[in-house]
Amino acid sequence: MIGSFDTMENYLSIAEAVSHYGKSESTIRSIVRLASKKKGVLKHEALKNGSKKIYISIDYLDSKFKVVNNRSKGITDMLGNDTSNELIEVLKSQLLEKDKQINELIERSRESNILLSQMQQKVLMLDEPKKKKWWQRK
Repeated sequence: MIGSFDTMENYLSIAEAVSHYGKSESTIRSIVRLASKKKGVLKHEALKNGSKKIYISIDYLDSKFKVVNNRSKGITDMLGNDTSNELIEVLKSQLLEKDKQINELIERSRESNILLSQMQQKVLMLDEPKKKKWWQRK
């Protein structure tokens, strides 16, 4: 094996790359063929049967798939499927509750607007000058 585990942690085997990026094996192998001309992108491990296991740089794969910070795991990677389904259900129920709260606030806002409008009309009526009769005019 070339290098220690520390140097291999930035590399993925073809099978790991397929799983990690969700791409087909043929896609990953095509990228490996293109990367074979570049230095430091591929590493090989000699196996007991005489064949070689190929590892490809995570940074190179990230650049090919235009992935930003691929090393941070997504929420479904950190949680199991059961846990993520439970999380989705909790988030859905919270979303429904927030929708109810928003609708209540909208209704309160409408009521406030009606009350303000009524108050403005009353104030305008108070400020309106009274008309004088023709004999009271100067």
